[in-house]
Amino acid sequence: MKSRPLFLLILTCAGCLLIQSSTQAQGTSGLSALEKLDPLWSLLLRSVPTKLRDGESLTALGVQQSDGIETLRLQSWYQGLEVLGSQVHLHRTPKGEFTTDHRISFVLSPNPKLPLVEALRLATEDSALRSQLRGVLKILPNFTTQKAKLIYQIRFPETSLWQEWWLDAQTGQILAQIPKHRSLLPINIYDGRTMNPSDIHPDTGAPNRFDLPKLQAMVIEGQATVHADASAYRAQTAIQKIQSYFDSVHHRLPLKPGMQSLHSVVHAGKQWANAYYSRYYDLLAFGDGDQTETRDFTFATDIVGHELTHLISATTPGFYYYNESGALDEGIADVFGILAAGNTQWILGKAIFLYPAQMAHGIRDLASPEKNRDYYRNTDGSYTPMPHPRHLSERFPPDAACTPENDLCYVHGNATIPGHLLFLIAQKWGNARLEKVLYLSMTHFLSPLSDFKDFRRQFLAACEFLTPNNCDIAAWAFDQAGISEGITSKR
Repeated sequence: MKSRPLFLLILTCAGCLLIQSSTQAQGTSGLSALEKLDPLWSLLLRSVPTKLRDGESLTALGVQQSDGIETLRLQSWYQGLEVLGSQVHLHRTPKGEFTTDHRISFVLSPNPKLPLVEALRLATEDSALRSQLRGVLKILPNFTTQKAKLIYQIRFPETSLWQEWWLDAQTGQILAQIPKHRSLLPINIYDGRTMNPSDIHPDTGAPNRFDLPKLQAMVIEGQATVHADASAYRAQTAIQKIQSYFDSVHHRLPLKPGMQSLHSVVHAGKQWANAYYSRYYDLLAFGDGDQTETRDFTFATDIVGHELTHLISATTPGFYYYNESGALDEGIADVFGILAAGNTQWILGKAIFLYPAQMAHGIRDLASPEKNRDYYRNTDGSYTPMPHPRHLSERFPPDAACTPENDLCYVHGNATIPGHLLFLIAQKWGNARLEKVLYLSMTHFLSPLSDFKDFRRQFLAACEFLTPNNCDIAAWAFDQAGISEGITSKR
């Protein structure tokens, strides 16, 4: 008898083996159990052009539902190693079914040249630190070069600034240093002035660690305590406004599946001029500003919206926070922060500045990005000011290693490339249509390692699904940004 591909489906838990390449004699019941679980997913899986290579398998990450579309995300593995950001998305809608494929073909031996201990020794001379680190061998694809490399994904202990490092398993080179925090129910707000000084970075004033039970509570389950101050009230009001936006416009509440309470810390750090969402602690932190040029970050509702968008994108698509995927994360957060706050000028963070000249351009100006500047790190360690880009040719070029010294390969500096093109689309479409297409592309189409070209493909696919009229306007905006035409999803 002839053999045929066998697809196995288990929908009982996230992370279970879903599809693997294999063969089975014709006439056996490879799909019968699958059909009993969910016949509709079964039919879609039969039509998926997965083209699995020998040794490749897929696992289920979970199902996302919104705006009339249901998406099952499948994670790719090769020779038992997770391929970071490599996914297949199965979409089910009243109009039909289709797929988007975020994988590349590569040839790669699963055997590292360096053992983990040697790679760590080359990465850091700190023997005490090395003794605390744990690593897992994984595969890092490059969707631009269509190549892949073996890496060690290094996890750090709770007290560290870092969430993880990526080390080249052949050379020991540090490829990326990923921080724990990203620069978002009932609301809990805590007073950062009661933080342990050892939990604050001595040079930058940034908060490194949070021990919420030891912090003074200012708002508990939405109710202000006697310790609440103006910052706590501003944060609570802004968070409520942003949550209401995502609930009423995108029907998303809670913002993160399973979230019971939303934690925030005001007065975080020491004269800290920033704000972030921390994936590690699952909270928002707002600094008081440096009090020289900037003030309390709770004054800016659009910044609160920006950070709460990070809470959503940490779940779907789960952007890796470096290079172009990190710049997408920042750019999309800018846009949703502006839309949720009702900011009509498309200038992020005007309210945190003390002087009119700085207020005029905010942190990032998505209408006229070049009015603001960031700093490019030269090979000799010096920094050169560069205007924020609106075109790919103007971007801050990535370095060999993405570290905090170069802002993880300029995730903030390059955020205005997607941010400005989305501004251009909004001027043609209006905000109402843009926010629907952008939300759908973020939650159903993009993957953890999506780059700018993939953003074009998936944004246009989301546009065609929701409202196919005038999608050429979106394509025009991507052209204006120098992001070339890509292949659309198979429908």
